[in-house]
Amino acid sequence: MTSTIITNILLFVTQTDHSALNAQHAEELKRLQEHLELSRLTTILSIALITILVLLIINLVKNNKLQKEINTLKERVQH
Repeated sequence: MTSTIITNILLFVTQTDHSALNAQHAEELKRLQEHLELSRLTTILSIALITILVLLIINLVKNNKLQKEINTLKERVQH
């Protein structure tokens, strides 16, 4: 009889511990999933920003090159 009570108590404690661990793991999993989603969003936004900056730089280089050609032509016409 005593061993049955002890077994039942141990079983209850073990199940309670598992429930608590499962709840902790579920919370940790949810937190990690949120962090992953935020990381993905940050990555996408970073790539978009870098792409925009690269396109702006390319446009500036082209405009600068075009402006140099225009200035060269103006100098030729004036001389």
